[in-house]
Amino acid sequence: MKCVALLAALLGVAHAACPNKCSGHGTCSLYDTCVCDSEDRTYYYGHIYDTTKGYDRIADSAASVQGTIFANLRSTVLSSLVHDYSSTQTGATGETDSDPGVEARRRQLSKTAFTQAAWTGPDCSQRTCGRAVSWIKAHKEQPHLHADFAECGDRGVCNGSTGECECYEGYEGKACQRTTCPDDCSGHGICRSNVELSQDAEETMRKDYLRAWDSGSHFGCKCEVGYRGENCAERECPSGSDPNGSKGNGQGRDCSGRGLCDYATGECQCFKGYSGIDCGTLASSYIE
Repeated sequence: MKCVALLAALLGVAHAACPNKCSGHGTCSLYDTCVCDSEDRTYYYGHIYDTTKGYDRIADSAASVQGTIFANLRSTVLSSLVHDYSSTQTGATGETDSDPGVEARRRQLSKTAFTQAAWTGPDCSQRTCGRAVSWIKAHKEQPHLHADFAECGDRGVCNGSTGECECYEGYEGKACQRTTCPDDCSGHGICRSNVELSQDAEETMRKDYLRAWDSGSHFGCKCEVGYRGENCAERECPSGSDPNGSKGNGQGRDCSGRGLCDYATGECQCFKGYSGIDCGTLASSYIE
């Protein structure tokens, strides 16, 4: 009976060896260390995905990848040779997919296949923060990409009490995964990602900015008509065709190519011999 009591006491001591009982956010291992709980979802802000809303691998996996071999969503299922966008690949179970886009999706899933710890610290008392593609570190396997799963994107500090990133100036988002637009576009524009800005430019030909390491991460201002500049604070000046038939508004010249634009007022300062609000009128004394 004494042996049983002693054993129970020893087990109790061993169980109590983990600091603060892992704060209720983990389990105590046989080695008296806390194994912190993992989060039940894996938002990933980064390469290819919409960085504004994040990519929920668990919820979106069925729609984004074909093939039953992806049901368990573990990168060990994926071939170690999957590093490109070839159209076919045999999985670990011998199953082959021929969907032209499946390799791109396989590669991305292999990068996002692991859940992350929701808590950290010796006693699991500190919250982890959102992760994104690193802004400053290279990917270990693919140096043309940036490292994955960087807490706060390496552009902020994780607040362990709240689980929120405190981003450096010029960055924002749950994982500091995107740049800010200067001065909120001064009230004369909208903040758009490089993916959206490339799509906005498709009036004459198809353009896109996908599959780059910073796709959807860099943001800039799309100014409303009449404004320009990095923060849309500069006033556009009126411009038309060059009265001498040279380069004017159609070639991107301010003031019809015959004056200088005062971006503070939006008014043209015409060269000698030219007049009008757009400097598009040639003085009669200069007409041959």
